[in-house]
Amino acid sequence: MKDEAHNIPQLLGSVEGCFDEIILTDTGSKDDSVGVAKKAGATVKHFEWIDDFSAARNASFEGVKTDYVMWLDLDDVLENREGFLNFRNDVMALGDYWIASYHYSSDKSDKAICTFARERVFKTSKKFPWKYFVHEGVMPTDGTRMQFTPAWSVRHKRTEEDLKKDRARNLHIFQKPGRILDSRMQYYYGKELFEQQKPLESIPELGQALADQNMQIHDRILAMQYLCFAYIQTNQLDRAVQIANQGTVLAPHRAEFYSLIGDCLVRQGRIMDAIPSFAAAKACVMQQSSQSPSAVFHNEEAYTTSPRVNLAKIYAQIGDMAKAEQEAKESAELYSHEESKQILTEVRRIRSLSEGYKNAKPCDDIVITCPPQAPYLWDAEIAKKKSMGGSETACIEMAYWLHKKSGRTVKVFNVRQDSKTCDGVEYIPTSEIPEYMSKHKPFLQISWRHTIKVTDAPTFVWAHDLQTQGVENHASYDRMLCLTPFHKRYAMATQCVPEDKIYVTRNGIDPKKFVPIDFRKKDPNKFVFSSSPDRGLDRTLRVLDKVRLEFPDVKLHIFYGRSHLDAYGLKDLRVMLDKMIEERKEWIVDHGATQQDEMMKNFQTASYCLQPSDWIETSKITAMEHLCSGVYQITRAIGGCVDTMAQASQAGMATLVDSECITDAEHEVYVQATLQAMREQAYLRIQVDPNQFAWETVAEEWLIDLPNIAYGEPRDAVTA
Repeated sequence: MKDEAHNIPQLLGSVEGCFDEIILTDTGSKDDSVGVAKKAGATVKHFEWIDDFSAARNASFEGVKTDYVMWLDLDDVLENREGFLNFRNDVMALGDYWIASYHYSSDKSDKAICTFARERVFKTSKKFPWKYFVHEGVMPTDGTRMQFTPAWSVRHKRTEEDLKKDRARNLHIFQKPGRILDSRMQYYYGKELFEQQKPLESIPELGQALADQNMQIHDRILAMQYLCFAYIQTNQLDRAVQIANQGTVLAPHRAEFYSLIGDCLVRQGRIMDAIPSFAAAKACVMQQSSQSPSAVFHNEEAYTTSPRVNLAKIYAQIGDMAKAEQEAKESAELYSHEESKQILTEVRRIRSLSEGYKNAKPCDDIVITCPPQAPYLWDAEIAKKKSMGGSETACIEMAYWLHKKSGRTVKVFNVRQDSKTCDGVEYIPTSEIPEYMSKHKPFLQISWRHTIKVTDAPTFVWAHDLQTQGVENHASYDRMLCLTPFHKRYAMATQCVPEDKIYVTRNGIDPKKFVPIDFRKKDPNKFVFSSSPDRGLDRTLRVLDKVRLEFPDVKLHIFYGRSHLDAYGLKDLRVMLDKMIEERKEWIVDHGATQQDEMMKNFQTASYCLQPSDWIETSKITAMEHLCSGVYQITRAIGGCVDTMAQASQAGMATLVDSECITDAEHEVYVQATLQAMREQAYLRIQVDPNQFAWETVAEEWLIDLPNIAYGEPRDAVTA
């Protein structure tokens, strides 16, 4: 114990009458722990702390005279005292080494959410030694009568704040000079680094631990799991999937690995591919019970609610409401899960209205429908005040110009609670889609980022994402709207969309937001990063760390914000980026989520944008915005970004780098490309006309081509 006076009554109360002697070993308390312990009748020993838990535990066991000894920490309590007394009196003498369940963490209702087996009671004459300076354990020897008792358990009562302090302390102990780590301790060191929000540093440690083929299987399983977490936090999703797949070979019934694979695929937009993984997680049986605990802790949600909720969301997104209802119902009824109940209610409501569109009457509306979930509220009015994603901006702009150019009513159904009209466009809650479509068959239906069939009207799937789930069902739409030739080829190659089912369109910008480039106002050391931060911000920071060795006045201005990452399941990445930015605050200007007009003003004085991302763009609106603002881009030559920037790159107005940015050598490629651009003041070469990218012309093309596709002729689409 150290400064545990507040915990002593709780511990001793739970073990009253269970032991012949209670010894509390103090390691340097500053509070009244020693006095409270003695007053309670315990014997107190003293041990000078030397950053070694095994040494302290071995010292605490010295001089024990009873036949058996049991250990507890000061923030533990014994559960089922009567069960322990029966065990002590009737069966303890039948074993040398007893294991019991350890409920290491609990939820707010005190339900155990992390339980594993832990050694607890030893025959004193066997003199089992404690091993390892942290995450210590007692190793049984050959011939040991080792048994498990379900008669009682131990519950850890440490608060979350206490656990954070423990992790910081453990990391300090690991980094003490002279430490030699075997594979087990290498794993725990990597785990401590990860839990201290250092995922990049944890990766080589965990990898090195796993390289030891003699590593114990329970440590190997958890090392793989933490390595997956670290790869996810650093946005290396393919590598996370690779390790998780290896984990399924090692532990075929461990749902955590299948859930990790499913989560990664969903984050990559591959939701159909994620279905088998979540189904596998659902089929797993947790290898743990009060009768048979595991040495490896389990995440119970990975076996129960998580796969079912994910499957329900996926099926709803692809329009299979029957399966969505089945999964949500199972989760709600089996586990009384609140989110599942909410999903079930909404799915049932949509199903009840989903067939109504077959009797709808034709009307002159142009309708844009959005999927039934979104990370934030958006419309044209909000866009004038706050930052907006590229896909949302595209929808707002096209809705406006389709209305203005055609004179037709344009309705946008998106995730919201209220209806409002902005710039002549009606924004309506998605929950009202079934009722509207049961009465109205619109002139054109644009499915923004989804393939859920909601009408018999001519339907165009507007695909902003790399993978648009459900496009394999070609009968549910007239054309898939791809944003670049690359996007078209990708859909044909990966989702088997026939070429005649694809219409290649493009993204645009609002030319009025851009003034003629005044190079006299440019700061040659000003960089901007205006994409979602999961698209290479961490790599940008590490590359600029080296660039600043030659150009120490470099400053990076970050826009877009990071709070939305939590909604996308990327909270760990957000925490890591927050820390990286704080460590570099002397040369970073963090604008947070920034309104579009304000961001364009910032671009006017900026000279460079560095984005070494492995994110595969379908197109790249920010590339056009940077060009029109005179911002020179150093970015990866991947996906639709190549189509968007081809002319600029050929004209020397941007650098496309054909390399990843993961290894040190790949980082150096971006460092050198950036240094070369800065030495040449490459931004001075940019000359573009913003009008060539205007949303207005994209809308004009749609109003001619889409009615022609749907009806065989324009049908007076353009009236204004």
